[in-house]
Amino acid sequence: MSEPARKLFHKWVNEISDYFLAGGKTEFSTGTPLNRETMKRNVKRTFLGTELLESIHLITGEVNYTEEIRETRNLKAKEWYELLNQVETWAESLHIPITKPDLSSYEKYKEVNEGVIND
Repeated sequence: MSEPARKLFHKWVNEISDYFLAGGKTEFSTGTPLNRETMKRNVKRTFLGTELLESIHLITGEVNYTEEIRETRNLKAKEWYELLNQVETWAESLHIPITKPDLSSYEKYKEVNEGVIND
């Protein structure tokens, strides 16, 4: 599911950012420019969250911890489903039209697992 899910996620993020831009919204409330890249980052931050990563300076041995947005590249099928479901629910709550391909892996997974995941 990961490649089709990744493509659908990017399609939705682009559609959401395009929707806001078409409505005249050019920045977030913080003043950060609203574009496809910043929308993607903020959607991932909102629905995937962050993780604390450790890095070590190889010469001094200094250890630093940084909070970074989780990456989608290692998501399992259930995590992709949950991410797409949250983005879809959020977009619908704002009446943002997003493409819903009938035969996508997400739709198939949703159809098969909806009762299991919601229980």
